[in-house]
Amino acid sequence: MPLRSLTNRSSLGRKTIPHGTSKPSTKFSTKKVSSSVISKDSSQSCVSLAFVEQEKIGSGIKVIDATDKENEDMEQRLLREGAKSGVVQISLAWDDYNDLDLHLFCPSGERIYFNNRTSECGGELDVDMNVRPTSDSAVENIVWIDDAPLGQYKVGVHFYKHHNRDHTTPKCAFRLRLTIHGEVRNYSGNISHGQAMQMVTSFTLNDKKNSLNQ
Repeated sequence: MPLRSLTNRSSLGRKTIPHGTSKPSTKFSTKKVSSSVISKDSSQSCVSLAFVEQEKIGSGIKVIDATDKENEDMEQRLLREGAKSGVVQISLAWDDYNDLDLHLFCPSGERIYFNNRTSECGGELDVDMNVRPTSDSAVENIVWIDDAPLGQYKVGVHFYKHHNRDHTTPKCAFRLRLTIHGEVRNYSGNISHGQAMQMVTSFTLNDKKNSLNQ
């Protein structure tokens, strides 16, 4: 899918790609977790219950068992920023003043990110942080409150801007939490400024019973 310009449409001039800076790539290096495939015909329909039929993990990404402290920390950040929750929720957290961005490619091919915060299929980026270096306990959140479309989702993280602040370097560790109908999977990774978009996970939802462990 060709990338649109990352020039922001908002009056605040949210973000633009500086001259000479490469745009985030959508070519992901992955390792396959499951080989089941969903049919094309069902990719645009919606249901109340869905499950992950296949999942691919990005290169260098780890699936982790989050500690109680890490879970509580994520919840506190989301609560602090007024984040919404829903049937599908993707939350990104990191611990410095850098500006990371959460990107979600919907089954339709539409991308949810800072310059397209609400998709036609009902997804929303409702928390976007560190446009300016305001927090060293940052979080971002994409959510489908009700029905989420069937088909393949791709989740990526892009290191948009390195803010020159204390204890903030051009390399950043992050945690990502995927929640589908109350079932949770956690991931961790690292990304450097100037690096192409880091694919975290891609997964396919179908209309069977929800499970993240298929």
